[in-house]
Amino acid sequence: MSIVGIDGLTKRFGGVTAVDRVSLDIGDGEFVALLGPSGCGKTTTLRCVAGLESPDEGTIRLGSGTVVDRSRGYELPPHKRDIGMVFQSYALWPHMSVIQNVSYPLRLKRQRKQAAQAKAMEALELVGLANYAARSVSALSGGQQQRVALARALVREPSVLLLDEPLSNLDAALRTQMRGELKRIHEQTGSTMIYVTHDQEEAVSMSDRIAVMHDGRAVQIGSPREVFDAPSSRWVAEFLGYENILPGLVEAAGDGHARVRPDGWDTSLTCTRAAGCSAGDRVRLAIRSTALLFDHFDSSSDFADRPNRLDVKVLRSTFLGTATDHEVSAFGSRLVAKQIVGGGRPAAPQGADAVVWIEPGQIALIPANDEPADVRTADELATAKPAARGRAS
Repeated sequence: MSIVGIDGLTKRFGGVTAVDRVSLDIGDGEFVALLGPSGCGKTTTLRCVAGLESPDEGTIRLGSGTVVDRSRGYELPPHKRDIGMVFQSYALWPHMSVIQNVSYPLRLKRQRKQAAQAKAMEALELVGLANYAARSVSALSGGQQQRVALARALVREPSVLLLDEPLSNLDAALRTQMRGELKRIHEQTGSTMIYVTHDQEEAVSMSDRIAVMHDGRAVQIGSPREVFDAPSSRWVAEFLGYENILPGLVEAAGDGHARVRPDGWDTSLTCTRAAGCSAGDRVRLAIRSTALLFDHFDSSSDFADRPNRLDVKVLRSTFLGTATDHEVSAFGSRLVAKQIVGGGRPAAPQGADAVVWIEPGQIALIPANDEPADVRTADELATAKPAARGRAS
């Protein structure tokens, strides 16, 4: 059953379209991540659902009721929407204790102090802070403050919980810990959650579905596996970390397999994720650096019978601690290959001839006509001037 319905949502700030006809249905108890770089419209979408921004077009439904219908000029005030929200900045009251912060939404609803504090303690128990109830929030760490903000949002038992990059202010270790806590709380409460993030690991590790956003549009929606294994466009592939994008021609296809020749190559590559491809199609091959596996550093290989075996020249090597990044050349194309340290084999030295093979199941095929000419790459978007993106985020 759908508990959140967003249809044709559009929001403009002056001449900038921050959200462009976004449509998304979210099921009861589902965890959906809005994933994208800064300026893509994900936070603006969330704020429209919360009632903190007024959209220019579209409708929003929460539960069985419509909260926004711009065609009728109807918009329900934020305090009448059955939602809880966790902000990036925590938004706690520093002069209050932990339990006072958490119970405050209930006190606003005129609940008796004793009942409000009892429910607040249940919420603090859920986030593991019951022993901190009497402390001032100013005396807590960043991770603990974020748990207080989460408890305050949960205490009202809202039908939908909105989270706007709640972990971005935490260090890497705390982010990992809080990801696990949020997933546990979601499983324990069964709450419907919409989570805004630019962090791909957060989106993959916690969500049931991901909506990838770009230039105000939801450009791909699916499960984490669907989105990461089958990016719908070159932009999505680059944003999700496919370092190698090669144009090519499908020479043969059938039963989900295809043989594709990259432009300018003397050989073709076998792909086993090729549903929907036909011989003669122009495509892009998207290949992660980790899919290029190094064999011995010479042409005599015990991998000789494997598909997608390439003789390459190592142009540059960069040691990263647990791995080494290599820039290699094959048939005039420059590719990035990541070699994990260990396994008894040294990293391929710079300037060496080497043998790599590409796993057929690690090549994603993208239609060559997947995007208009004016769509920017992920790198171009990341370096664009903030003023050009207006207020959208």
